[in-house]
Amino acid sequence: MLKADFEKRVKADNERRRKLAEEQRSQEDWQSGLKNAAVAMGMISLAGFAAYKYLNGTTMKYLVSG
Repeated sequence: MLKADFEKRVKADNERRRKLAEEQRSQEDWQSGLKNAAVAMGMISLAGFAAYKYLNGTTMKYLVSG
């Protein structure tokens, strides 16, 4: 009786720990994805700004010279 009860509790505890670890892992994946998206957005905006500055400078030169 006691052994069976103990085994049930151990099994339930292991299941609870497994679910908790799985939930934590999915949260970490989500946070990692958000960080990667933020970095990508920053790089895209930086590249866009650099292209804008470059193109703006070259078009101004062409407009002034021509």
